[in-house]
Amino acid sequence: MSGSFDYCFPEGSIIAGYALYFRIITFQYMFIECCPVKSRSFSYPAKVLIMTGDNSGNIDQKMRISYLESMFEKMELLLNSTDVLIAFLDSEGHIIFANKSMAESLGADIHNCEDTVIWDFMDAETGNRRKKYFRECLEKNKLVNFEDERNGRYFINSFAPVSNNNAIVMVRNITPRRRAEIALRESEEKYRSLVENANDGICIFTEEAVLYANRRFSDLVGFQADGIIGTSLSLYIAPSERDCFIRNIASLAHGEKTQFVFDSMINHRDGIRINIEFNISVITYNGHRAYLAFMRDITNRVNSAAELRRHRDHLGELVYERTLELTLTNKELRHEIAERKLAQESLQSAKSEAEFYIDLMSHDLTNFNHALLGNIDLLDHAINGDDKVRRLLNSCRRQIARSKLLIHKVRTFSKIKDIAAADLMEIDLNVCITDSINLMKKMYPGNDVQFVFEPEGKKNILGADILSAAVNIVLENAVAHAGAQIVNVEISVMENNVDGLDVWTLCVADNGPGFSDEQKKNAFTTDGNTLRGLGLPLANEIMKTLGGRIKIEDRTPGVPQHGALVTLSIPKAR
Repeated sequence: MSGSFDYCFPEGSIIAGYALYFRIITFQYMFIECCPVKSRSFSYPAKVLIMTGDNSGNIDQKMRISYLESMFEKMELLLNSTDVLIAFLDSEGHIIFANKSMAESLGADIHNCEDTVIWDFMDAETGNRRKKYFRECLEKNKLVNFEDERNGRYFINSFAPVSNNNAIVMVRNITPRRRAEIALRESEEKYRSLVENANDGICIFTEEAVLYANRRFSDLVGFQADGIIGTSLSLYIAPSERDCFIRNIASLAHGEKTQFVFDSMINHRDGIRINIEFNISVITYNGHRAYLAFMRDITNRVNSAAELRRHRDHLGELVYERTLELTLTNKELRHEIAERKLAQESLQSAKSEAEFYIDLMSHDLTNFNHALLGNIDLLDHAINGDDKVRRLLNSCRRQIARSKLLIHKVRTFSKIKDIAAADLMEIDLNVCITDSINLMKKMYPGNDVQFVFEPEGKKNILGADILSAAVNIVLENAVAHAGAQIVNVEISVMENNVDGLDVWTLCVADNGPGFSDEQKKNAFTTDGNTLRGLGLPLANEIMKTLGGRIKIEDRTPGVPQHGALVTLSIPKAR
């Protein structure tokens, strides 16, 4: 049974606004509608033809209309949810309907773009090109597809004819796909260039034939790539290496390995054999198992290795010869060491003997001095106040004191070299100076020698018992060689820095005749030093041992006759 009824499509619906044959098939009935319309300003009636089966008469007309409206809403929702740009155009290009994606692409509101010409949203060139395809679609009443590009974006356009000389426009953005294709094409070109210009030979092959060969492989074998394709790779392997090569490929074919690196040789077309390092892997090529081979020319490396072996063998011969020479030299050296050891032992024995004699002489001389001092004291009591004799006796006492100081110097000089850094200890320099001043007062009694020294706090230095000998030498020189009736010796200690080292500097200034430039130059040497004797050279050696230094200057710069200034710089104790 069939029938028809009039139905007014709602304003703004998909069906209202274009002419379209639309069929809805259900299990019970089929609708066919035709609605020619030109504007969406009003709702338009449409004749709906209903063709149903025998039981269609039981279908209520309201139910039919509700079903139609439901289907139209679903269709509109479907069209607006896709990212494909869809529009219905009349024969002049007016927009009858545009889905949400098309409206956003045109930059128009989805409800306000109807009745506008779609070409007005495009530049003149794009609009004219698309109008040409649109007319072709309408005139030939066939589907027209074409692709275009705008501002770096790519689109596939489709024009499909519908009833009453109208058409559907569908535009799909294929920019990601097209860019991926371009990137893939560029990547293929890049890697093709990389493979073709590689320094290693590269080929793809099977057990039967070579499928691909790059330019470098062609150079290695001396044939063009076209002549290599289809031939067996084993043909290019040196005969002596061919069986081994085939066995290696067989191990890859049987799955024993997936990659094999080995050395072999290939034959160049000119008959030259080239040493090659093969790196072969199993790959899938065009859906089948194949092998990818990298071939590196290692001829220079092999020749270098052979040359290295020759040099190593020659070096072994030289080492053997030199070993024999060294054996003989070592034998002579051991003999020389033994002789030097004997000489050192003899020297040590002589040194010990010398020290024994020094100690013996010092002991005896000290005893003699004590006896002389005892006799001088007895004479001093026996003279009954004779000033002249007493002066002579005091002079004898001074000479004996100087003799004792000389003995101390000699003994100090004999043991300077034996003092090590571990022997240094913390000493108060002020105490050492005070003891030396007291010794000088005993050696030179009376009021004709005056010492000026005001110790302040502690002046700790790193020293040894030999330091007192150096201080005694400096003070004795200041007194003994002053040449003045009243000797003035000014002593001070100041903090200083010498060559980056923190030191205490002992300054001893006298009013004697001073040192000439020549005497300053030779004061610390034993050669030609008749002015000061053993004293200053010994003081210099003591200061070297303690890590300090001694220096002689003019008390008044540039005026040596005003007296001398002797300084001892000694490292501070930390």
